[in-house]
Amino acid sequence: MTEKQSFKTEAITYLTYADVNDGRASTLENFRGYLARFARDQTIMFCIYSNSCLFGPDLGWNWFRHDALVRRYLLPLLLTTPSRAQPGRIPILHRHLFLFLIKEATVRCPVIGLDPWTERNDLTTLILMANDHLGFPQAQRIPGENNLALLATLVVAGETSRLPAWRHKMVRTALILKYVLEKDSALLAEFDLFGQFERAVGLPLNTYISMIFALATKHLGDQPTPDQLPASYSIGRNWFRDTIVPPEQATAFFRDVSATIDELAVMIGSTPTHLSDFRAFIAKPLLQIGDSYYAVDFDFLASKADNGIFWKVVSSLPTKREQDKFIAFWGKVFEHYANWLFERFATSAEINRVLIDPRYADDETNQACDAIIVSGTVACFLEYKGSVFKADSKYTGDPSRPLRKGF
Repeated sequence: MTEKQSFKTEAITYLTYADVNDGRASTLENFRGYLARFARDQTIMFCIYSNSCLFGPDLGWNWFRHDALVRRYLLPLLLTTPSRAQPGRIPILHRHLFLFLIKEATVRCPVIGLDPWTERNDLTTLILMANDHLGFPQAQRIPGENNLALLATLVVAGETSRLPAWRHKMVRTALILKYVLEKDSALLAEFDLFGQFERAVGLPLNTYISMIFALATKHLGDQPTPDQLPASYSIGRNWFRDTIVPPEQATAFFRDVSATIDELAVMIGSTPTHLSDFRAFIAKPLLQIGDSYYAVDFDFLASKADNGIFWKVVSSLPTKREQDKFIAFWGKVFEHYANWLFERFATSAEINRVLIDPRYADDETNQACDAIIVSGTVACFLEYKGSVFKADSKYTGDPSRPLRKGF
């Protein structure tokens, strides 16, 4: 898949238990009872491995790997089973499914039970049942705001569908720090971002970002097995031992980005909002088992170098007043970053002119917009906006909550 093709999006569904059961879906109670027959650790590791196979560094969808996983671990006849919801070929395995199963298995599976690596009949039923319970029921429509029902679903669907691309999120903060914040003494004086982050995590911010990059690079270099499925992705506790990172900083890093299964179970149990609320994995994208660490999800790992930094600083500030001050500061930093991008790249074409912070001729105290890009006889007026969803609004599926109090 080419770089341009990687931006192409398409709405598709996936095969469910209802598709093979005369249209009758499993209940959530049925699904959880069936899941409770499986061994916890093996189920989690199967989902981590499968998620890594299909949703690693490559942004493109890989039918070959999908079908190889189905043929090896599920009933191959699923590949030709039609869906009742959508014609044509649809996936059985997908990222949302794996994250959902990891979350449910963490809190509902016993230590001893069925092994998903070998029990293909039972695993097939489990996966189809899980697919019955993803997404939201059709949201109640609000008069005059009918598109909000769709928005309530798409907000979470986008999070589990790799939007935006991990490579953009991963690089953005590094660019902001190097080309915006570190070059602006006024911004540096306004808020001590580097000091606050180091106090919160226990290592310098630039070192932290470099370590996330290193983990991602390790995954990029993994070679596929003879059947073209990637090898299992993991790193050891001493993986940074031969680098310039001091041992105490490596320990602090793993403490911030990883958790054991028992620790994840506590986190998941303390934040019950919706089945598709994966905040525990966003906060702790590495699963620690013994002296090894496994990436629950590659995109969540990469996001620790982007929005993970923002939330780490916010959560480290003791009062709402300080948090609001930082959020306002970060909004200003983002505006400087957007200006830097346009000045650096939009002006590369001779026909373009970029006007930053344009003011009205008859009132220079009044800003027209954040920026204007003039290209020949066309002018594009730009207004930079960012938003933050509260978790209890984002994951409920209720379209009225984001509208009324979600930001």
